[in-house]
Amino acid sequence: MKNFLKLLKKISQKRLFWIILIIATTVPTFSTLIRPGFFPMHDDLQAFRIYEMDKCFSDFQIPCRWVPDAGYQYGYPQFNYYPPLPYYIGELLHLTGFQYIDVVKILFALGFILSALAMYLLVGDLLGNFPGFVSAMLYTYVPYKAVDVYVRGAMSEFWALVFYPLIFWAVYKLIKTLKPKYIALLALSLGGLLTTHLLMSMIFALPAIVWAVYWLIKERKFKKISKVVVGVLLGVGVAAFFILPVIFERRYAHTETLTMG
Repeated sequence: MKNFLKLLKKISQKRLFWIILIIATTVPTFSTLIRPGFFPMHDDLQAFRIYEMDKCFSDFQIPCRWVPDAGYQYGYPQFNYYPPLPYYIGELLHLTGFQYIDVVKILFALGFILSALAMYLLVGDLLGNFPGFVSAMLYTYVPYKAVDVYVRGAMSEFWALVFYPLIFWAVYKLIKTLKPKYIALLALSLGGLLTTHLLMSMIFALPAIVWAVYWLIKERKFKKISKVVVGVLLGVGVAAFFILPVIFERRYAHTETLTMG
């Protein structure tokens, strides 16, 4: 145990410089959010959703499904169909004392930082610290992210980009080491993606399968595919409180509007 802690400390110290550097070089992407006031974007209901999530918590409606003020104040099953994870995190931030608009800004800033760190973990383990840093910067400054935040205001889609590299990293580490802790990491990462953006999860499914099969073949551990399957099933289980109502109650919502026009 002592040797493990020493090794962990050594790895952490080695990576601490790169983590601090990544956070510092990510700051310009959200520095304008530090200014007072809100900023215009297409989906300008982000603060409203956090406000409604706060009402759910006040009413002890957890998990939150029905919000009282949407639907022309008749109420609306917002979080029965709309992925809730970023808004749960936003509510926790609000409970610590941040007001709703500031919570929205913090969530966007955290999305930039966490996605950069996730990409660094993935590429850093594969190619080394410097390539990991470069990959984190490319992943951070890709123009689409700026569009997601400053034009579209697509909170859920933006946060889904945090989980892509985390899932890749969890699959890689699980196949490489076969350690149970990476089954848990895969489950939490996949559960996070499923409760952040279902459509992005569907888009990501094929690349994730190809990635897993590649490493299973490369490491000659195809017989250990059951560990990956267990991680995936646990991830679906983590997100079951959200995805099962979406599947079994979809006839009560106009889901056809997602694929038309």
